[in-house]
Amino acid sequence: MTSVSETEVAWELLACHRQCLTVAEWHAVSINLAIGEHQMAVHDILTAVVREREPITAASAQRLAEVIRVYEYGTAVSALLDEAIDNTHRIHSARLVATPRPRSPRPVHAE
Repeated sequence: MTSVSETEVAWELLACHRQCLTVAEWHAVSINLAIGEHQMAVHDILTAVVREREPITAASAQRLAEVIRVYEYGTAVSALLDEAIDNTHRIHSARLVATPRPRSPRPVHAE
């Protein structure tokens, strides 16, 4: 038995990544969630997250990976999650490289 609810994870994923979805996608995902088609909703949200290169939090990725494993979502959804995680790592790496280091203040010498 898992401590992670498929329903909770799917709705949280939508709440965190709503901005990635088009209006039509948002409507489709909302309908799928309302009728209990969590796997289809998660697939559609992850597809949008990957397309938009939106970072996914480590906590979300971990919870989603557990749902994918427990509810046997299959390789397509698992591959999308892997791609979302890879994109997140690339985004964070690019930010580290692009962020200039703060300069330390120059010491003031008294004369």
